Amino acid sequence: MDDLDIPSKTTKLQNTLIQYHCTLEEEWRVAKKSSDVTAWRKPSEEFGGCLYKIEGIVEDDYNRIVDYIRPGPYRLQWDSLMTSMDIIKEFNKVRCVGIEYEDARPNCVRGFNHPCGWFCVPLQNNPQHSLLTGYIQTDLRGMLLQKTVDFAMASSLVNFYSDLKKALKP
Repeated sequence: MDDLDIPSKTTKLQNTLIQYHCTLEEEWRVAKKSSDVTAWRKPSEEFGGCLYKIEGIVEDDYNRIVDYIRPGPYRLQWDSLMTSMDIIKEFNKVRCVGIEYEDARPNCVRGFNHPCGWFCVPLQNNPQHSLLTGYIQTDLRGMLLQKTVDFAMASSLVNFYSDLKKALKP
């Protein structure tokens, strides 16, 4: 763990996320849409699945939103898709390292997240509302048909916003 070149990896991830964020609109296909959230997908350049873009307005301060979506204590309280979390090392509040386990536990599907992350930007006309945009690409490594994963991912990401909004309510 000590041999990680954190500045280099951080720069690479930032550049990758900016590249995703600058992807032309016509390269994305709508995967799922609700009244206030849209999920798009396009083929991933990292693996044989899809890169998902999810975007919606969240009614709260961007700092509070980030506290709730980053790995940490808040996330386990509200995110139904996250049942446990082991943070091996935290470099700061926005970067951490997980661990890969050799043996898969029975009754579990273990995925691997390729570069992913979030942009949370306060709206200029209403700073107590933020545009939250995420880029997610989870590789379930052949455990499920890609078609099944694609359907489930889009729905799960839209539900993520709904659950987040409920968790942020006072």
